[in-house]
Amino acid sequence: MNPGHAKLLLLVFLMFGIGGYVFYSTLPPPASDHAEESTQPLMKKVPPFRAMNVRNVHLELQGATTTVTGVAKEALNGTVASLRVTGTTFAGAFEGRFEHVTADLFVDMRLVKGGSIVVDLGSFATGNKAVDEELRSERILDVTRFPQAVFLITQLAKDDEGGMRMVGNLTWRGIMQELRVSYARVGKELRGQTTIDLASFGIGSPTIKDHAVQLSFVLGVK
Repeated sequence: MNPGHAKLLLLVFLMFGIGGYVFYSTLPPPASDHAEESTQPLMKKVPPFRAMNVRNVHLELQGATTTVTGVAKEALNGTVASLRVTGTTFAGAFEGRFEHVTADLFVDMRLVKGGSIVVDLGSFATGNKAVDEELRSERILDVTRFPQAVFLITQLAKDDEGGMRMVGNLTWRGIMQELRVSYARVGKELRGQTTIDLASFGIGSPTIKDHAVQLSFVLGVK
């Protein structure tokens, strides 16, 4: 063999040898059959989500009449709407409703997902004149100084019972407090309720037991 060819052949072998060694040495190590399992959870709990800051329905309840307007008005049944309050005085239980309520809401998939509600406190009526006068007085609702209460929805989440929970800020008597309202769809109605601590709004009336009332609403959906 020509000496020049022999040197060339030797050089080629040397190159392949070095290259093969580098390639082999830089390969990632094989996966172990006993690799540690990941301790990270596969799914994270879905956090509450903020209420949508848009409105597609305007609702006004005036006595027995409810007017619904807006691009999503077909989602609601305005013939079914009420906002009621129940409580217990030392003279017995009472139940009444607000005759004038307006709401600007965001409704999607037949659920309320945002909005604000304005309640005319002077429109509260139980059908008992003496009780109405006491509840509207400065000792409780104080409708002369504070004619309205406003609830602004800020957040929504699923509750432990499979329904929904609305979280928002209730402004009443010049005081703003967070309020949580549980609600669910029952047939063709959205039904919700919550308890309002009167003391947190500066009300210490000895008339109402436990200084608390229960607020509930019904809203028809199609």
